[in-house]
Amino acid sequence: MPNKPLTMLNLSQLKKSHPGVYEDLIKLQESHNNMLQALGGIAAPVAQGGISVTGTNGIIDVQITDKHPEVGEEYILEYDTQPSFASAHPIFLNASRNYRSGNLAGLTTYWRWYKSTKLGGISGRITFGNPPTAVTPGQLSTAASGPTPSPSQGSGQSQIPGYGYGSPTQPGQAKQNLL
Repeated sequence: MPNKPLTMLNLSQLKKSHPGVYEDLIKLQESHNNMLQALGGIAAPVAQGGISVTGTNGIIDVQITDKHPEVGEEYILEYDTQPSFASAHPIFLNASRNYRSGNLAGLTTYWRWYKSTKLGGISGRITFGNPPTAVTPGQLSTAASGPTPSPSQGSGQSQIPGYGYGSPTQPGQAKQNLL
């Protein structure tokens, strides 16, 4: 469960009588809430988007499309050999939204993803296909390198491919008050 923003309900009483204390407490409250937001803890993450999975010559290539990336969120990819995901195997991608591997050659697998924050909030899951669609990459082949790699979806909040977690002062984010 995400943490709630800090609110100091009685601050207004200090504004006239102790303006310096009032200003310092406002800065403390804003700093605390900015830190919570940077860790992804103010609201539960929202998973909106899709997942593309291809498999050829023993190679699986996965591309997550996230329409709602936020600072502090990390991606978890899951696969299973059953469409129910009863014994799903997690792959922690951190801020990345792409995955490519030859470790599942010959296995028929089903895929899904979700987001998490360092403070424990998790999103709903987005499944490849509805109902879940099987992906069979075949056996590893030395003659070919598998499916064409998916274009990079970047990582974290940035909408620019390859640009990390993004800045906590981008539009829609809380401003940071620095002394």
